[in-house]
Amino acid sequence: MRSPIRVLAGSALLGVLATAAPAVAQVPGENALPGSTLAIVKVSSASDLREALGDSQFGRLLADPAMEPLLEDIRTKLDDLNTQLKQRIGVTLKELVETPQGPAWLAVTRAEAEIPVAAILVADAGENAARMDEIMTKGTEQLEKEAGGQSRTEEFQGKTLHIIQPPAEDSPPLVWSSEGSVYFIGVGIDAMKDLLANAGGREDSLAASANYQALGEKLGTDSQVCWYIDIQQAIQLVVQAAAEQGGEAGQAEALLRTLGVDQLKAVGGTVDFATGEFDSVAKTFVYAPGQRSGILRLFQMPPIDATPEPWVPATVASYQTLSWDLDAAYTALGDLVNMFLPGALENVERGLQGPGGETIRFQQDIFGPIGDRVSIIADFAEEGEEIDAQSQRGLVAIALEDEQAFQTTLNKVFAIAGLAPEKRDFQGTTIYDVELPELPAAPGAPQLQLDGNVSIAIAKGYLFATGRAPLLEQILRGGGSSLADDSQFRAVAGKYPGQVSSFTFNRPEEQARAVYNTFKSGQFQQAIEAAGNAGGAGEDMPDLSELIDVTKIPEFSVFAKYLSQGGSYSVMEEDGLTITQFSLPKTGGE
Repeated sequence: MRSPIRVLAGSALLGVLATAAPAVAQVPGENALPGSTLAIVKVSSASDLREALGDSQFGRLLADPAMEPLLEDIRTKLDDLNTQLKQRIGVTLKELVETPQGPAWLAVTRAEAEIPVAAILVADAGENAARMDEIMTKGTEQLEKEAGGQSRTEEFQGKTLHIIQPPAEDSPPLVWSSEGSVYFIGVGIDAMKDLLANAGGREDSLAASANYQALGEKLGTDSQVCWYIDIQQAIQLVVQAAAEQGGEAGQAEALLRTLGVDQLKAVGGTVDFATGEFDSVAKTFVYAPGQRSGILRLFQMPPIDATPEPWVPATVASYQTLSWDLDAAYTALGDLVNMFLPGALENVERGLQGPGGETIRFQQDIFGPIGDRVSIIADFAEEGEEIDAQSQRGLVAIALEDEQAFQTTLNKVFAIAGLAPEKRDFQGTTIYDVELPELPAAPGAPQLQLDGNVSIAIAKGYLFATGRAPLLEQILRGGGSSLADDSQFRAVAGKYPGQVSSFTFNRPEEQARAVYNTFKSGQFQQAIEAAGNAGGAGEDMPDLSELIDVTKIPEFSVFAKYLSQGGSYSVMEEDGLTITQFSLPKTGGE
C-alpha cells in the first residue's frame, strides 16, 4: 500500500512540473482575425493533407515506378533551384514544402492605417520547428544582403518581431515572429501586431462575421482545405481605391446597388482528397441571400431531376446540363437595359429586318418558344491512339417549349442574316448545314475563318447545333442505349441529390487520351506557337521541351490506371448557389 505522504508528494511534484512546463503554442483561429478580413485559405493539417494527396489517384500515379524516369528528369531540371535554395535558406524545395506539419492559414486583411491590405501566413512546423527557424533566420539574412534591405528586431507582448524593410521607401516591411513551433509571417507591422494582440480572440472577429458563419453552416469547417472571400469587403476596397484616384465613391456604390452586386456577400469552398467516398471533392458556395435583383435576376436556375435527356447516347465522353429560366433572364435584361438606355432593345429589334420584311421580336420569337434547359455533350470520332484534340465532337442542345414557333424564328434568322443553309432530310427531320462566315478583323489583326459548317436541327423538343454532323445524325437516328441507363453514369449519379440546378458527367480516359496524344505528338507546342504568332508574341512563347522531355513520359496505360469517373452538380437556393465537383475512387483495378 502506497504511503499517503508519498502520494501527496508525487501529486505536488506533478503540479509543479505542470506549472513550469511551457504551454504548447496554438495556431490562432478565425476568432483572432478581424471582421474586415478579405480572404483566407486554411489547411487543417499540412501533414495530413500531404498524406491524403499521396493516397489519392494522383498521388498513386506519381508513386508508380513507371513515372520515375519523368520525375527524375524534372528533379534534374530543378537542381539549380534546389542548389540556390540550399545556399540561401538551408533546405531544398521538397524540404521546404514538407516543413509545415500542423494547421496553417494565409489571410488577407484590410489595413488602412499602413497599407490597403496586409497578408499574414501562420503555420505550425511541429517537429520541424528547428528547420523552420533556420529557414526564417537565413532568409532574413539573404533579404538584407541581396535586396539591400535593413532588418531590426522589436519586442511585442513577449515575442520578438523580426522586421525587414525593403530598400524602396513605399514598400511595406516584412515581419515574422514565432511562438514555440508556430510561425507568423506577414506584410505590414500593424497587421502583425493586431493579430498577435488578439491571438486569444476578439469580439468583432472573422469567426463572428455573419457571412463567414453562413458559409461554415453550408459547407462545414472540418475539411482538409477551406477558403473564403468576403465579396463585400473586396467591393468596398475597390470603391475606396477609385475614390482615392478621384472617382465618386457614392456614385460607384449606387451603381453597384442598382446592378444588384451588393447582394453578393461572400464566396468560399472546401477541398478534400481520398476521403473514402470520394477520391477528391471540392465544394463552392456563393452566398447571396434575399430576393434577387439586378444582374442576379439573369441567373435563375429552377430545380430539375438529375437525369439526362433520353436522346443523350451512352457513348458520350462528357455531358453537362443547366437549368436556366431564360424567360426570366430576358425580362431581367430588359429591365437593366431600360435603366440606362430606355428603349434600346426595341430599337435593336426594329433594326433587324430581312429582305422579305421578316422581323424578330426577342420575347415573342426567341425567349417565348425556348425552354429552361441547355445541355452540351462531347465525344470523340476516333479511338485509342487516334484520339486527339481535333477528333473531339461537341453538340449544344436548347430545350424548346414550342418547336413549330421556333422553326418560324429560325427561318427568320436565316433570312435576316443573309444565310442560305443547305437543307437535307434525315429520317424525317430537316438538317440545316450552315457554312460559317469569315469574321471581320480589327486593322492589323489576322482574318479569322471559322472551320467547316454548323449543322442545325429542331427535333425531340430541342434545338440542336454542332460542327460535326455525324454526331447530330446519331442523336436523330436514336435506337442505341442512353446515358441515363449507363452503369458508369449511374455510379456517378448516385452522388447527386434528387433535384439539382445543373449537373455534369465525364469519362476522363478519352479526354486524357486526347491531351496525351496532342502533347506527345507536338501538336500542343504547335498550338502554343500559333497562338503566340497570332497575338504577336512570336518567339517569346515557351518551349515545352525545355520543361518536359516527352520521351520520358510513360505509355498512356500508366495514366489510365489512375483515372476514375467524376462529375459535378449545383443547387440554387434562396441563400445562394452551391457547386460540388467530385471524382470517385478507382474500382476494379489498382
